[in-house]
Amino acid sequence: MIAISTGGPEKVYQNDGANKFTVEEFLRPFEQTANLCGMEWQEPFVMYGVRYLSEQQVAQYCEDYKRRVLGLS
Repeated sequence: MIAISTGGPEKVYQNDGANKFTVEEFLRPFEQTANLCGMEWQEPFVMYGVRYLSEQQVAQYCEDYKRRVLGLS
């Protein structure tokens, strides 16, 4: 599972947003690499707009990530 953070909010990672592509579209080459290696692709964990988040929001993302990782086994 890929885990990434972005500086911008989720709305800029849309086809009609400033970045013109979704995060999933940006990660497509990694998904294909996983497929070629016989790996099971997992939905990426994305922490959007990090520079705008409060400490409480970051802590919540951390808890969400922990649950995701523990759920992989």
